Amino acid sequence: MASSISFNGQQFRPNVYTKVLVSEGPAQASTGAVAIVGDFPELKPDTPKTFTNKLEQNAYFLNSSENLELIADLVYRPTADLNSSVQSLTIVNANRSTQASKAFGSITLKSKLYGPFGNRIKTSITTNGDLYDLSVKVGSEEVEKVVAIGEGNIASIGYTKASTFSEMLLEINAADLTVTGKITNIAEVTAEFNQNLLSAPSVASGVVTLTTTDAQTTDTIFEIAGTTLNGSVVTETVTIPSGDSTIASTNSFSEITSIHLPDDTLNGVLAEIKFPVYTKALADITDFGETLTDIQNLNNDIEGTFVVTTPARTLKGTDIDQFASADISTTRNFTQNVKTISDWFNTSQYVEATVDSRAGVSASEQRLTSGFRETSVSDASFRLAFNSLKTSTVNIVVPFSNAISVHDIAKKAEAVYERNIWVGSTANETVEQVVNTYASQLNDRNVAVVCQSIKLTNGKTYGPEYLALVLASMQGATSVGTPLTRKRPTPLIVETVQNFDVEAKASYAIQNGVILLTDPRGTGLNIERSVTTFQDDNRVFSEVSANESLNIAVRTVRADLQSQIGTKITGGKANDIRRIVSATLRDLTKVGFILSFKDIDVSISNDTANVSFAISVIQPLNFIVATINVG
Repeated sequence: MASSISFNGQQFRPNVYTKVLVSEGPAQASTGAVAIVGDFPELKPDTPKTFTNKLEQNAYFLNSSENLELIADLVYRPTADLNSSVQSLTIVNANRSTQASKAFGSITLKSKLYGPFGNRIKTSITTNGDLYDLSVKVGSEEVEKVVAIGEGNIASIGYTKASTFSEMLLEINAADLTVTGKITNIAEVTAEFNQNLLSAPSVASGVVTLTTTDAQTTDTIFEIAGTTLNGSVVTETVTIPSGDSTIASTNSFSEITSIHLPDDTLNGVLAEIKFPVYTKALADITDFGETLTDIQNLNNDIEGTFVVTTPARTLKGTDIDQFASADISTTRNFTQNVKTISDWFNTSQYVEATVDSRAGVSASEQRLTSGFRETSVSDASFRLAFNSLKTSTVNIVVPFSNAISVHDIAKKAEAVYERNIWVGSTANETVEQVVNTYASQLNDRNVAVVCQSIKLTNGKTYGPEYLALVLASMQGATSVGTPLTRKRPTPLIVETVQNFDVEAKASYAIQNGVILLTDPRGTGLNIERSVTTFQDDNRVFSEVSANESLNIAVRTVRADLQSQIGTKITGGKANDIRRIVSATLRDLTKVGFILSFKDIDVSISNDTANVSFAISVIQPLNFIVATINVG
């Protein structure tokens, strides 16, 4: 069995595994990337969407949600003390919402935003001669429109018949362009059974199919002579079995010189001979005009004449609309309406187009339907949403829910990534209730809890989860290791709402891992102290800012050591790893993310490198004791 290490269970996958031991003695990771996970039905479930500023976020959501606009107001300017913002906000939807959609022939239009908002969208495709008028409405308001879009007929092909072929069929299906010669004016074979059923040799590009008017009473044999696609000269014997009326050759031919019926066994008459004279996969057509020219050049190798007009510009085969099999003895035109229409809708702010085929567009005006959102979000859905953040570079996470079960999911999901988590309790609980229900249950160095609701300048009151988001954003908007103690939140908060005496409960809250906004000096609301829910005595694990300093060191060292996984273990490998760790910690010290480091030790045993070092993290100044001697 392959080797493994024991680290939170048995681990077989190559990786850098880290653990933290804290002593009371003496830029690869994100430093201000906040994520919020909750009921945001406007987004695709479990698909993180990242924004870097308020304008970008509000534009994406089309001002469709007051809640999302409020979140943008709170996140991108979270503190009154600094003119700074988070590096980014990643929003993850845990609701199993769906897109509103409607099919217009071979094009399906879907609302870009998920959930019920899409049901308000009406789209229109109207013919305008051989062009189209397109529009998007939200409710009764027309928000996007284009008139007379398209190019109409972009190319054409025709075929002038000669003695061999009765019809020349052209078809463009989902995968191929095929031109097929069809012979139906075959003299009834009555006496001379060994006559050549072709009036002249012909170019070909595939198998030959023969069809009789009646099912055969005995096996009927034909002989097909020619050159195969791989260059072999063959005469193939094909048999229409008794009871059947059709047979196809086994060989694919590039040229057919003759088709004979050597014996007097035919029942009925030979009704049809059919074989392709040109075939090409659409994916291989990089210039449709060149392909039409190639077909026209068959005039040297076939009876009859192809006449084509080519597009004015280069088009791929997959751009061309599908073309049902039809005789091109009458000139036929090519279009690319499906591509033109889908491309325009894919520039829309409101809808997106998917092409199911290129068979054609159904012109109509229709409202999109089936945009759905769940009335509540289950713990299982939250778990899926948190799992979607696995590869994200966020370092601060807010579960936008009051449920302790959701907070516990977040704690377990994010622990391995050393992310700070901010949670809000149920509104209007006492500090004692919050300690018992939340802080003591979560009891984690990476989790901070708040319990106050906030009243904003709009006169409305919002639950503690909104305050958790503000404080998480304040952490993201300040440099790593900066204490939030005494920092003022956004001036949008005019007061807090709670059912306990804040000043009387401040010490108890701090002692038991609950963060409060207070105003003890009458200078405005500020954070009393940024503590975590960690319940034991520990100056690092109990402070949000000290944990942030520790976490960025852990994440950055781990990220930088990943380059060594999969390399050879040589005599100098331990020194290589030591140099990487030293350089990483030195850089973190220079930028003030950690205070200092020492005692880097690397030992290698079998296929495992064991690395240890000591760091001093950035700790907050919480107390000042002034001693005044009066003489």
